[in-house]
Amino acid sequence: MGRSIPSFRMLIDIERLEWKTFRENLSNRQDKQYFNKLFSIPKLYCNSLSNLSKPINMEPILLSVLFQSFKENDKLLYKSTESTISSKSADIAVQKNIKSRVNFTTSVNSQIGDKDYNFAQLLREWKEFSDCLSKEDESIFIEMITRCYDSYHLAIDSYNNIQNGKIANTKKEKGQQRSSVRTTTSLFMALYLYQQKQLNYMKSNQRQLDFYV
Repeated sequence: MGRSIPSFRMLIDIERLEWKTFRENLSNRQDKQYFNKLFSIPKLYCNSLSNLSKPINMEPILLSVLFQSFKENDKLLYKSTESTISSKSADIAVQKNIKSRVNFTTSVNSQIGDKDYNFAQLLREWKEFSDCLSKEDESIFIEMITRCYDSYHLAIDSYNNIQNGKIANTKKEKGQQRSSVRTTTSLFMALYLYQQKQLNYMKSNQRQLDFYV
C-alpha cells in the first residue's frame, strides 16, 4: 500500500523540526516561547492552508502568521485610535478605518475588478486560502492584501516589471515561476513593513494618550 499524504498539520510539525537548530540557538527562553507560538498560529488555519497547492511549505505558514498578526495589530490600532479621540489626527484615522471596513466586501472576485493585473494575480495566488476562511476573516484578508498593495505596489511589482522586459517567449513559463516566487517574497516583506508601521503608529498614539492623561 502507498503512503498517505500528510495533513498540513503534520507538515507544520515537519517544518518546525527543520527550524530546531535555529530555535536552540535563540538567546533566551522568552524568544523560544515566542518561536513556539509562531508555529502554533498556522494550526488555526489548517483547513485553509490544506487547500493550497504550494510546493514551499514555509510560504503558507508565514502567510498565516502574518495574517494573524495583522488581525491582532488592527484590533489594537483601532482601540489605540479610539483612546486618543481628543487628538484630531487620531480622530481622522478612526474615521478612515471605519470607512474602509464599510467599503470592503467579502468577495475576492469583486476586488479583482477594481485593481490592476498584478494585484489580481496576488489575490488569485492565495484565493484557495481565502476561500476556506470565514466570511469575516476573508474580508480582513482581502483588506490586508489591498492595504499592503496600495502602499507598496511599486516595490512588490518591481521584479515582475523587470522580468517582463527580459524574458524571451521560449523561457517565459520558467521566468513566470521565478517571478511568482519573488513576488510572494516581496509581498511578505511588504506585509512586515506595513505591520511595523502599524506598531509605530500605536506607539505614537500611546505617547499622545500618556500626555493627555
